[in-house]
Amino acid sequence: MSIILNNFTFLKGKSLKKQFKVQESDLWTENDEVKDIAVLSTHSLQTHVYGLSHELLQRELGYQVVAAMVNSHFNHFGITPKGMAVTLEVSIKDVYGNHLFFSFEIYDEMEKIASGTFERVLVSADYLKRKVKDKRKMMINIGNSI
Repeated sequence: MSIILNNFTFLKGKSLKKQFKVQESDLWTENDEVKDIAVLSTHSLQTHVYGLSHELLQRELGYQVVAAMVNSHFNHFGITPKGMAVTLEVSIKDVYGNHLFFSFEIYDEMEKIASGTFERVLVSADYLKRKVKDKRKMMINIGNSI
């Protein structure tokens, strides 16, 4: 059972860091022109960043967390080849109710390669289930009126 608290201000200032080596699964592949160059993709970086924010919340809150992404600003400006180590850090910069505002910085072995901000909102699984159920009802009603 997940519990949503009224006050998450204790999370402000919390951060988590991780390092990984760029592997085949991290590479930019959606463009045939660059597949053979073997460089880190923005999509993979986003997956690592958002996953790390989830790990941070689970570590700090101690229970299964449902934290929906509601806003993101992601700057990826460096090229990182396969095999290079990447270090990223995610920090909670501010908290308003159940809205958490994160920032992140990412470095490869030579330079800063990405940074940005994003917002997540803590919700209960029951809330999501209710919203899906309501939307499905609306879809059925719209289908019956056509």
